[in-house]
Amino acid sequence: MSQVVFSSWGRQIVDNRQGGEADAASVQLKLPEHYLDEGPVSAFMGWDGLVVFDRDVDVVAMAAEYMKRVQEKYCCAKCTPGKKGTRILQDALARIVSGHGEEQDLDIIESLSDLLQNCKCTLCMTSVTPVLDSVKYFREDYLAYIRRERKPKPAAAYHDKVTAPCTDRCPAHIDIPSYIEEIKNYRFEESLDVIR
Repeated sequence: MSQVVFSSWGRQIVDNRQGGEADAASVQLKLPEHYLDEGPVSAFMGWDGLVVFDRDVDVVAMAAEYMKRVQEKYCCAKCTPGKKGTRILQDALARIVSGHGEEQDLDIIESLSDLLQNCKCTLCMTSVTPVLDSVKYFREDYLAYIRRERKPKPAAAYHDKVTAPCTDRCPAHIDIPSYIEEIKNYRFEESLDVIR
């Protein structure tokens, strides 16, 4: 079982960065230890927080990549708070990691959580959770980037996956969230195309 260095998953804080031990089972994490046969997972960011298994993980760079993927790959852009809010977060994190960030970028990140609560989808609403946790609990790492005392480590291999329990467990492998979204938007023909 993997040792947990830090976890904010499920609002339960486990911080072993200064020592101590806790494994994934003892903090009741139901997350994969391996992904795509590429070895153990070093860290995980998602709707309910972040989990770090490897002390060498660059949490700031991971948060920047996470928000980039949320904004560029998964944001539906059907509402202004989601489309603009995730973009502002992406830009602020990119500035920090590139060495052009300022402390006010951290204030921007923290203040956007209220804006994102007005999104149409829960993906954008909850996407800020692990980023806020990283700013709160890894603030010194962010400040090291802002003060130009730290540069990004060589790019890590980041993998992303968006899923829902109904999608993962559907025996017919139907994209249930898309089906529901089409019905919600009164696009009945398109909803039928999803399940055909």
